Amino acid sequence: MRTSFLVFLAAVVLSSSESFALPKLEASTRASGVVAFQDENDKTQFYVYPEVVPLVLGLTLSNPSVKYWGIGHTFRQKDPEFGILVPITGGTISGLATITIVPTQEAAIRAAIKKDFGQDNAKLANLDGKTKTIQPVFAGTSIGQAGLGDAVFPTSFRFGSSFSFVVGSPDSHTFASYVAQRIADQLEVTPDSSFSINLVAESQFRGPAWTTTCSADLAQVWKDVRQRYGGSGGYGWLGISVDYQSIQQDLFRSKKINCDFSAGDLDSKEKGDELFQIAKDALTSINSPDNEFFRFQPNPQAATPGGGGQGPWLISLNLAYSSAALTQKIEWRQTFTFNPTVLREMPTSLTLAVKCDINTEQYFKELDTTTPCITATKARFFQDWADREARLKTRKMEEIMVNPRLSDQQRKDLVRFYSRIALTDANILVASKTISDADTQKFVKDQDIVSIGLSPEFFSKMEEEVSRGRSIKDALGAIALR
Repeated sequence: MRTSFLVFLAAVVLSSSESFALPKLEASTRASGVVAFQDENDKTQFYVYPEVVPLVLGLTLSNPSVKYWGIGHTFRQKDPEFGILVPITGGTISGLATITIVPTQEAAIRAAIKKDFGQDNAKLANLDGKTKTIQPVFAGTSIGQAGLGDAVFPTSFRFGSSFSFVVGSPDSHTFASYVAQRIADQLEVTPDSSFSINLVAESQFRGPAWTTTCSADLAQVWKDVRQRYGGSGGYGWLGISVDYQSIQQDLFRSKKINCDFSAGDLDSKEKGDELFQIAKDALTSINSPDNEFFRFQPNPQAATPGGGGQGPWLISLNLAYSSAALTQKIEWRQTFTFNPTVLREMPTSLTLAVKCDINTEQYFKELDTTTPCITATKARFFQDWADREARLKTRKMEEIMVNPRLSDQQRKDLVRFYSRIALTDANILVASKTISDADTQKFVKDQDIVSIGLSPEFFSKMEEEVSRGRSIKDALGAIALR
């Protein structure tokens, strides 16, 4: 846990420039997942930026190829770190993506420009931006973390440009739980396979100048926000985008984040984006390389006008940390100078969700099976598997958290271990000839019918060894060789 006393002092100064025209930050309109900013000099010129790029075959996505595994039947592979044969789900997608607005979006944004600015024949140009991040998303959850996936993208992109890509998710149990939830939320099981790419660029705008200095005790900020959702530790990430505008407002009004605002600044509509940037900086400053408390990610769904201060961001907090996780004061102080020229992160979600049907099934393939699409039968098979896995994981995480013999680091290591493996099919009997990996055979008996997975008793013994100071890998090996 992050418990040390920290002091963070910094200043953000965004300088102005009069040498070239910029889009005006305060002069914008939004429609159908597209934002248009008016030029500061030419009233007929607008710079468009897509928050969401819908899939249009042949326009935003060309030559798609989707390969997946572990949906319609169990697909097993040795875990590279722990050497245990476990069921996995995942997939890859490749193709040619184009970051552009589609015809329906162009018609909608032109109508919004006419309504809000009175321009009948506005000139449209792509907003210029410098690449900051490109991140693949597979069935609702980000991948690409070390050891969990890989992606091949260009090092930079521009709005309006095309690029080839390859995204891989070779071992993602988080992906499995997201798909299960996604299917469960639907009234009927819909055969579908969802992919997208999140992109963040930094763009320059002209905005009104103002300066403020803010300070906070980040430990108290975490405690205040975390207690809204129960103070005890849990498991996984909880989306708080719906509540975020209220959370942000309370943090400023209660002076948990204390800024030298003038009277009325908190009610100034034109400062809403700046207030969001200040709160976002404070919340993400709580994170450290080893402990992530808050997460801000691009929203794959178009933001609705007036729908919330978070705009095109999805915001989550980590339930694995209780409200008392930070035990010492963590001082944060930062001066923000919002000058006429400002930088803004512009998140975009490029949708690559191809529904598999008679017209698109040639793009799909499930390994070891001849049926290309994710059918209703496959989806139900996977949903049943994922439901059992979620119940077992929840119970196991609760056991770890209340085990008095484990240290905080040991709990963290065990949570990581159980997040990587599957508990659902422990002790399933299979023919030994299907097990060919020598490292995996150490964990099963040498006979014609052997057991895949490890029993609850095995895990109890392993946790006992970990509590005595062994690493998880050493504990697994020690128990298996007895």
